[in-house]
Amino acid sequence: MSYRGTLLAKASLWVLPFYWLALVTATHIPMPDDGLPIDISDKLMHLIAYGILAALLACVLLNGRRVSWWGTGALVAGLSLHAAVDEVTQKLIPGRYASVADWLADMSGVILGLTVGYLLWRVLNSGANRAAIPGSS
Repeated sequence: MSYRGTLLAKASLWVLPFYWLALVTATHIPMPDDGLPIDISDKLMHLIAYGILAALLACVLLNGRRVSWWGTGALVAGLSLHAAVDEVTQKLIPGRYASVADWLADMSGVILGLTVGYLLWRVLNSGANRAAIPGSS
């Protein structure tokens, strides 16, 4: 593994808990009556928020490991459950509601984030991997 890949994993490991805490906190504070101060689609915010979460998790979990379908499936299932619990518990907060459409946007972000995280990891480690494969240049 390259130094850049290791650095990405370490940085992601430090950022991940703070980002996750910020995400859970932000989704569980009461919504102002006049909405958010920024003019952006709610679904796009869900996609971006869960995309970043998934990309960070991918960078942490891929550190020196091969990608397996079982591992990816478990990660998607775990994030799917987290997103569902996040949506359902929002019903307890004034001004918040649960939405299947929001959950679908979360899951779209998960798939996009895992893909971006994996591709980033591959790009940063491509030189190290090529040097380790006999006959490659």
